[in-house]
Amino acid sequence: MNPHLTRPIYWNVEYVEPFVLPAGILLIVALGVGLYRRVRRWRLLGTKAECWNEPLRRLMNVVRSGLGQRRVAERKYAGTMHFLVLVGFVLL
Repeated sequence: MNPHLTRPIYWNVEYVEPFVLPAGILLIVALGVGLYRRVRRWRLLGTKAECWNEPLRRLMNVVRSGLGQRRVAERKYAGTMHFLVLVGFVLL
């Protein structure tokens, strides 16, 4: 076996080395910012929210959007198929 046979470094693309370190740093910064935002949102989970105001409007919204599948029904064919699957699931 020839000891000089190796795979090309950086896929044999010239001048890619100066971009590897900045790209890695940019990736780490982007991951850090995303993680920071996610943790900040998780900390807000335990805070109080006004969920009991306007109960009738909220109940009607649940009936229309959740049970009535309002957004799915906007497309006729997809809405019909989705409704039939829903009816079959409910009957089971």
